[in-house]
Amino acid sequence: MAVFALPFFAPFQLVTKSQKVGIAVFGIGLTLYFLSWLPLIAAPDSHWSRSAVGFLAPAYTPLVWLLGMALLMQRLHWQSPYRWWFYLILSIGFATAHIAHAAIVFTRLPHASGG
Repeated sequence: MAVFALPFFAPFQLVTKSQKVGIAVFGIGLTLYFLSWLPLIAAPDSHWSRSAVGFLAPAYTPLVWLLGMALLMQRLHWQSPYRWWFYLILSIGFATAHIAHAAIVFTRLPHASGG
């Protein structure tokens, strides 16, 4: 929950170079995330969609836009010892759980064992 709630407590600014890079990384990551769903929706029986790399793409591509969010979030609305990499660590933890869950689901699919 912290990964999704914390951005509401940070001001949106494009002042520093890292924030400007962050908005670009966020946009690229969001695009990759949405593109990762297209083959799964449009061609679920394709080689890509049935592969672990393709099936897990919507689980690992959020790392890119979450990195962008981390770079954007330089501080919170109040004085705190917050640093941008705090959010990155939370995001990596979230993504690890998300990828692990997607991998478990993938291994339970009939085609995962070659069937």
